[in-house]
Amino acid sequence: MKYKIINFEKYNISAAAVASDADWLLFVEKGAQLAEDAVLRLEKAVAADETAVAFELRQSPADSAHHTDPVTLEIPYLDTAAFMVKRTAFEQAGGFDGNFSVLALVDLSWRLRAAGGVLKACPQAAVISETAADERYEYIHGAYEKMLLGYKWGNENAAKAEFEQTMKTPRHFPGVRKQLAKLYAGHFLKTAGLKKFRKTKLYNPSVCDFSPGFGPSRGKEAFGEIDDEPLVSIVIRTHKRKEVLRHTLKCLRNQIYRNFEVVIVEDGENTAEEMVKADFADLNINYYATGKNVGRGRAGNIGIERAKGEFVSFLDDDDFYYPDFITGHVSKFMEHPQADVVISGIMAVKSNTLSVDPFEFEYKGMYPVLFDHITLMDMCVKCRIPMTGAMFRRRMYDVCGGMREDIGGDEDWVMWLKYITRGTRVNVYNADINRAMSMFLYPADEAAAQKRLDGYEVFDKIMLYDESLVFSVHGSEIREWEEYVAADIGHLKNIGALPQFMADLKPLGTEKLEYNPQEINSISARQINNYYYWLVNHYAQQ
Repeated sequence: MKYKIINFEKYNISAAAVASDADWLLFVEKGAQLAEDAVLRLEKAVAADETAVAFELRQSPADSAHHTDPVTLEIPYLDTAAFMVKRTAFEQAGGFDGNFSVLALVDLSWRLRAAGGVLKACPQAAVISETAADERYEYIHGAYEKMLLGYKWGNENAAKAEFEQTMKTPRHFPGVRKQLAKLYAGHFLKTAGLKKFRKTKLYNPSVCDFSPGFGPSRGKEAFGEIDDEPLVSIVIRTHKRKEVLRHTLKCLRNQIYRNFEVVIVEDGENTAEEMVKADFADLNINYYATGKNVGRGRAGNIGIERAKGEFVSFLDDDDFYYPDFITGHVSKFMEHPQADVVISGIMAVKSNTLSVDPFEFEYKGMYPVLFDHITLMDMCVKCRIPMTGAMFRRRMYDVCGGMREDIGGDEDWVMWLKYITRGTRVNVYNADINRAMSMFLYPADEAAAQKRLDGYEVFDKIMLYDESLVFSVHGSEIREWEEYVAADIGHLKNIGALPQFMADLKPLGTEKLEYNPQEINSISARQINNYYYWLVNHYAQQ
């Protein structure tokens, strides 16, 4: 692969020199440093993929927030301190547009895709960059350039209205309103030139996404370096869905972290082992079929029992890990060696299954689930730790046990409750990784989604009304729960969403909790659940 490295200024990328006869152009932000094996990793990616015209390097310590397809690694746009572009595709797209600085890569990415190109992440290739962003500049010019993108790509009315609203209610940067007004006054001189683009062959509005962040955002999180990689066990439960399982296993090939095993437990007869051994010999897989149906909870516990890793995480056979899932969680454990569980966010994906064999589905929308707080009270109202939303130390199973084996849903809920109360958390009240680290699929069809929720209501009641599920909680912690509920209800009132929130509630019960504010209190999951709804009604009426 013949390539040329081109350095560029963070906010003046269009001025970067690009004249070259190289096959690929590797742009690196000044001050950033390529990892020692970055070019080698890129060469391997190019050799293995004939479709991509651009590759985005993983930025360390904090990577891009945009969504990456966990299996194909396709991305909506380039957003990093280093990226590589096929020279012919770059020239065909017209190179950089000098009208943009903050959003230069968004515009270029859309033109590359409009020309039929595919953009991909190369998570194994890293660039180290800790250059601090100029928040004021990025806020002002990001808003301004989004309006210019609207004129160029056929969304000017909405983009202009958004910018005008920003001028009315800007963030509190010094002189921001004056600067925004100045840019707005001068933008009219550019509109005619920008609109000319719509007459070119590259104009294709279908590649654009003008939503906040230009698409689903995973959130930002900085991860520390991992000196030694302890073994991690990924437990996957499956049942007669080998093609679905095949698709999910593909995402594990993209993991940045390499020292992991995959423990597959097939609940019932052996239907997937041959496929697993034939197609995924490159992965360290421990496959086991139970022979007869033992249920979701027992299958999960078998997976933990067979796990050899220091850390364990779950991956259902129709969900996916982002490439940094394992390394992100292990990094947090390395930073907090006392921790027994690390909790992360997820990307919830509305989807329609088109085919099971082969497994094909279509995205119908996605959004990150990043909770502001995950207290014991929150967890007794609804499980805020999805199956793919955490990693825990293997020893927790020996101390606390695992999933419930007597119910067909919510089987992991009790496990998480025990782990966060009997184990040590990094943060007692919040998620530890404020970034979506995995993807969770659920039906886009509203009737199917509601049927699924209705089915789980039976298990919700069984689990929450188990009077043996009792916790020791100091009164001061209960008081903090009350403050969280009051703040949440106050926020809903301020944004006018409280009536709908109240209408959607389906409480299992409502009961005031009597407790000693100065001492440890023994309270059940049911009492905590019922007290939450009592508090909601109480604060809603104030």
